[in-house]
Amino acid sequence: MSAANSDTTANSIEQGKSGARAARIPTNVVLALCIWSVVVACLSGLAALHFAQRQFDNDLAMRPPIVVVDSFGWIKGAGTGPTVEARYLDGARRLNATVAKLHARGALVIDSSAVRAAPDAVRLATPTHTTREQDGGELPQ
Repeated sequence: MSAANSDTTANSIEQGKSGARAARIPTNVVLALCIWSVVVACLSGLAALHFAQRQFDNDLAMRPPIVVVDSFGWIKGAGTGPTVEARYLDGARRLNATVAKLHARGALVIDSSAVRAAPDAVRLATPTHTTREQDGGELPQ
């Protein structure tokens, strides 16, 4: 190599010029790729959410919420009426209405006489005369 040729190469390296030109990607292509990536990520997330929700619904259908009801407590304490018999009949009517509402919501309703043990979270509170007066006569939901 001659001295003049090596000087030219050294000068071009110092100035940042090399034999190969750096390829530049246009700004609109970079922007389009970013937008495409965001759209694909959002669609993937929505698809995953949809399938997870379907799986959750299927699992819930196989394991419905469970409610344990003290039937005798409802019949004895939830009814109103002038006689004991009328109170018991009204309590039984309210019990049946509440069980029907829970069934319509998809709950599995079990009588407490058939349950040996259950956590308090699954027990339906038995209304009494004092709680009915405080609630305005409404059944607990």
